[in-house]
Amino acid sequence: MSRFFVFVYGVSAYITALASIAWLQFFIVDLFLPITIDTGAAPPTFEAVGTNLVLIALFGLSHTVMARQGFKAFLTKFIPPAAERSTYVLVSALSIAVLVAFWRPISGSLWEVTSPAGVFALKAIAMSGWMLVVYATFAINHFDLFGLRQVWLHLRNRSYTDLPMQDPFLYKIVRHPMQLGVLIGIWFTPDMTMGHLLMAGGLSLYIVVGLYFEERDLIRSFGDHYRSYRLQTPAVFPSLVKLLRI
Repeated sequence: MSRFFVFVYGVSAYITALASIAWLQFFIVDLFLPITIDTGAAPPTFEAVGTNLVLIALFGLSHTVMARQGFKAFLTKFIPPAAERSTYVLVSALSIAVLVAFWRPISGSLWEVTSPAGVFALKAIAMSGWMLVVYATFAINHFDLFGLRQVWLHLRNRSYTDLPMQDPFLYKIVRHPMQLGVLIGIWFTPDMTMGHLLMAGGLSLYIVVGLYFEERDLIRSFGDHYRSYRLQTPAVFPSLVKLLRI
């Protein structure tokens, strides 16, 4: 693969990822799109639940498996190492697209807020969660996280070096602010339908499982530095004591 092709591939994966993440956000929050998580005719409940569980499982497995070091080593036997992160980003984006495109609504609601002020407030909180996800990527290194730094260095024939462990302000509050943002984005809704509940529960389970493996990888990469950081900083939910000390 030529350096220029790898660069174009990385940029294309990045654009695809941004589009799929925006699609997922607006799909779950029920904004701007003609088809969202609760629109359309609901199929039989058993069929909808089965389909949605398969979609969540495919989404979770693709993210969790591809993020492991063993899989990365296997993948780079076939593609340039500079394209590994972009491939992960692209597959993640496609798995999000499949999740959204084939999602089936499920009727029934756990709660429903009907007042305009309440609807606006809950959707605003949900979108603030998704904005937290975006901000958290820039608080460390957005372009490395999405593979652009890797393909850019490859294009310029420069070696890639892993980034050192960082804990800027946001990461002094929680170790995983992106996951916190996702949880806010999926659980704050004026209409918690059964379909939305299944999506929120499934993605929450994915976060729990994914963080278990991610923490193991971070300890392997950063050793005692990360162990110390882990003891001092909550994983996902901020500590009031920690907030008052900052």
